[in-house]
Amino acid sequence: MCGIIGIVSKKEFASRFLLERLKRLEYRGYDSYGFYDSKDLEKYVGEIVVAGDNKSRIGIAHTRWATHGGVTEVNAHPHLSSDENVVIVHNGIIENFKELRQELKDKGHKFVSETDSEVVAHYFAEKLKKKKIKNAILDFFNDIKGTFAILVMIKDKEEVYALKRDSPLVMGICNDMHILASDIYAFSDITDKAVFFENDEFAIVTDKSYKFFNKNGETIEKPIKKFVWEQEESEKKEYKHYMLKEIEEEPKVIQRLLFSLENEQKTEFEQLIKLIKDSKK
Repeated sequence: MCGIIGIVSKKEFASRFLLERLKRLEYRGYDSYGFYDSKDLEKYVGEIVVAGDNKSRIGIAHTRWATHGGVTEVNAHPHLSSDENVVIVHNGIIENFKELRQELKDKGHKFVSETDSEVVAHYFAEKLKKKKIKNAILDFFNDIKGTFAILVMIKDKEEVYALKRDSPLVMGICNDMHILASDIYAFSDITDKAVFFENDEFAIVTDKSYKFFNKNGETIEKPIKKFVWEQEESEKKEYKHYMLKEIEEEPKVIQRLLFSLENEQKTEFEQLIKLIKDSKK
């Protein structure tokens, strides 16, 4: 249940704004977090602290729930390529990361973490030596086994590249910015418009525009959907921690899950509802 954030804005924002968006996803659970605001890359273990005055128009952030490697600052996201040209955040699991890791090490890439996610940064750094980012992404869809919601930033480029397969990813349409996230609650307080990624799609997002593509590189049109979210459902209120809150409020948690499924994958939502109804017969 990791959280993922990416912002591309027409106006400068402080790094604390990036962390404010991330903190709205803390109910998903995490053990460490980090962010990159195009100036600094910072990682921490423990609770999200909303701070930072760096001004930027682009940034990515992430909360991690450890799967590959221990709970350390080094293993926290974002991850940086050896040449410091590529920065990534990743939700999901790269199933063939060991093979990819060895291939990249043989080509001179130096790994610093124990995670499967770090291979993504080195993978794109290697591909970008000979290919443009769009073609590198197409290769990624063919070469990677596993699940992912990934945001990629390239040094000195004010674009975020977003990829999705079997892991939630959505983009909020705001007045002066685009916000990419693993959950609409990251931006539901500032907009009610969103574009939902489907499997094996990617987007190139700037402050003024965005383009969606399928895994074959073909441009696809995506509808902007309006949504309604009850804010109090995701606030910790008087509870000491979110796990206790969700235990006490299971009906609301289930409702939140069903709402997310309805917005992200209509077909999957309908199948789930049918399954629930059939189980009661």
